[in-house]
Amino acid sequence: MTDIVMNDVFEVIRHYDPYNQFLKIKNPYGGRLIRNNEFHVMGLENGKLCAIAHSPVLFTYYRGEPDVYDTCFPSLYRGNPSEDTILINQLKALDFQDICKTFPSAQFAEKDGLDVRYDAISQHYGLKTNIIDITDDISVAAYFATQQYDEDTDSYHSITDGLGCIRMTEQMLGMPGFQGIIIGVQPFYRTARQRAYGYICKPGENFAQSSTAVIFKQDSQMNKLVNDAFEQNEDYVLPV
Repeated sequence: MTDIVMNDVFEVIRHYDPYNQFLKIKNPYGGRLIRNNEFHVMGLENGKLCAIAHSPVLFTYYRGEPDVYDTCFPSLYRGNPSEDTILINQLKALDFQDICKTFPSAQFAEKDGLDVRYDAISQHYGLKTNIIDITDDISVAAYFATQQYDEDTDSYHSITDGLGCIRMTEQMLGMPGFQGIIIGVQPFYRTARQRAYGYICKPGENFAQSSTAVIFKQDSQMNKLVNDAFEQNEDYVLPV
């Protein structure tokens, strides 16, 4: 973890990617923010297809966190759960996956040869799994680092104070020791909108040891700009 604390999330984006077009929203005269919504189809070793925004051969992945944590464990293993609790959550995820398989969109996707990652879909829809969410789009990481989910209203709101961080790792999918998975386009929209990849953790594995992190101050005004970009710009809407 770096000792430097940046003034806002846009400084972190500039640190990682100084030419990223998401930086335009900090400048009211920066021009219209347009997201590249193209996905490329590629074949996998298992004979199935995936659709992703960029080539995953050698890439940079990000993860946004709305606070500063010393560790980064997947939801299945957070809080030192008992073996019984882990098993119960795994069974819940399997039940959810069985329900997903009954949707026509999932059946059509499988028929068309898509590699449907039901485990990742479970993760993105709130089930506890052994997957850490990562993305190839730093603006998505910035969103989750600056917005807090409210269960009562089923929505996100901008964080007004405290600290946040964005983690980064540069890895090659399939590299020994890096259990990254391609998610991308799936039968349900959320994974594509979030430019989703995943990292499968072994029990006790701490993703913080596989990534670097830059801390920033939560700035209510800057965070609202991020929220507005996703909530008001149809090219950047994230389903919640």
